[in-house]
Amino acid sequence: MSIRVGPNVGVRLKLSLSRGNQVYAMPIVLSEWMDPAAIVYGTAVPLLAYAVVYKCIYAPWLAKFQQQSRSQQSDTEASGRAARQAEALSAQSLMRQSAQNSRESERSRGGLIIDRAVYGYLATNEADQQLPSDSSSSVIDVTDCLQILVDQSHLEIPASLTKADLPGFYDPAPPPSSSTSSSTGAASDTRHLLIRYTFNGTAHSVLLGDGDSVRLPQRRHAVA
Repeated sequence: MSIRVGPNVGVRLKLSLSRGNQVYAMPIVLSEWMDPAAIVYGTAVPLLAYAVVYKCIYAPWLAKFQQQSRSQQSDTEASGRAARQAEALSAQSLMRQSAQNSRESERSRGGLIIDRAVYGYLATNEADQQLPSDSSSSVIDVTDCLQILVDQSHLEIPASLTKADLPGFYDPAPPPSSSTSSSTGAASDTRHLLIRYTFNGTAHSVLLGDGDSVRLPQRRHAVA
């Protein structure tokens, strides 16, 4: 929008609309002479009309469009997570017997037994925290997944970006309270792996970040 004022042109308003490489212009003659009222109307009325259209039409439409986009993205993420969960649970079912065989073999030699391992959004800095009784949407049981990786009473997993790619693992959904500070004991907003294991008859516990390497057993993991 532009307004032109002069003794030879009077008061003229030009409205412009750009679409791609094309520009549409519509000149409007407000007055044939330099009329102060026409100047005020030519300046204030278009601005007021723009504000009304933006607030009453465009802004509500934009908010609705953004909400629909977020909802579609959330549905897509949930669908993908459900597919990965089904694949992981199927893998866990297949590895259950192998994990049991490994557990019995390690028990016979006093070796490394994974008593319980959970992966997900856990409270940080609390290796002795209470484990959930069952898997939830934000924490999953990966006990058997780790037991089958035990080799000669040792378990090693190199550092990586995420453990969600390990066999039998998947990325759990963040809990609604993930924004709460972990210092209060609430769930963290990042994933962790909590492992309770027995080695040589002694209980151990360790809490690891998602990208940390895993090396078991270690003496410093022993529970006093």
